[in-house]
Amino acid sequence: MAGIQIVRVDPLVDDELFDGWVAASVESGEYEFGEWHTEYSAQELRAAQRLSTDCLILRLAAVKGDVVAGQATLTLPLLDNRQTAELALSVRPAYRRQGIGTRLLDELESLATAHARNVLRAESQVAAGRPDPADPFATARGYTAELVDLRSDLDLRGDLRGDLGLRGDLNRPMSLDALLGPLEEDAATRAGAYEVLTWWDDVPDVWVDQRADLASRMSTDTPMGGLLVQQEAWDGDRLREQIQILHAQGRRLVETVAVERASGRLVAFTDLVVSAHTPRVAYQWDTLVRKEHRGRRLGQLVKSANLRALLRELPGISRVVTYNAQVNEPMLRVNRAMGFTTVGVMTQWQKMLP
Repeated sequence: MAGIQIVRVDPLVDDELFDGWVAASVESGEYEFGEWHTEYSAQELRAAQRLSTDCLILRLAAVKGDVVAGQATLTLPLLDNRQTAELALSVRPAYRRQGIGTRLLDELESLATAHARNVLRAESQVAAGRPDPADPFATARGYTAELVDLRSDLDLRGDLRGDLGLRGDLNRPMSLDALLGPLEEDAATRAGAYEVLTWWDDVPDVWVDQRADLASRMSTDTPMGGLLVQQEAWDGDRLREQIQILHAQGRRLVETVAVERASGRLVAFTDLVVSAHTPRVAYQWDTLVRKEHRGRRLGQLVKSANLRALLRELPGISRVVTYNAQVNEPMLRVNRAMGFTTVGVMTQWQKMLP
């Protein structure tokens, strides 16, 4: 730890330091996933720092000389879950096992205590089949693994065409008819009472409140394992803020919903996001079906429609990335049927402070 300084980083002021902060995170992630590591760009993180009002974001850098050897983030929810602090840290591979992670975690825990947070949550992620180096570190610090998520990717390049027996120009996205057709036909036999709607880059005013209500249910109606999570407080204003942040980040959003025809109620949704700095990769964000409407294939209905919409508008997409709880077999089954394969494992850790 000789020569290491832990300093606060302001993304809106400390341009050079923050660029090094992001680079440290990228290097750490690429050590696990290579070219398929996913990362927010510095510009995207600055936009979130500037516009987010639902949380307080604090960032730290472990600096040695002119190198950011490690970096960390403390996110403090402000509208709900005010007992919780979300921690993240990474150390460049060349600087690991020198106590830098310990120094960063000490500081994160001290900041959480100073802000009266006693439920600490963190995530670690590795490529499938590799041991998680965070396991012994987190366990020794009193964290317990409460939920395991699987990262699954859908590869739309030529090699998947061959796997599926499909043909066509290998420089263009594969035709999904052979893949999605059976799913859509199956869903049609059970989902006749529902209408599917798709929109880009915003949520129509008429659906904002209902869509916000579904966002709040993501914290209660999806598998959470032993994580201590209160229902998140979402309304139209908070949803609009998140969309404003997406626009400021230069991201595209496509969202498909299912509406019950009889009641006019929005009962399911799924969304995909594409970043300007990774224009060939789409990120599957949330997917939710209300509990009382499950068993009608609504998940595969909206996900199939959303993937088709994505590739119509952005045909250069070559990969879709999604995360699901390992225990969420219904959604994993849909993903496998759509061609997703598991490429990584993410563990969600939790620690209770006195």
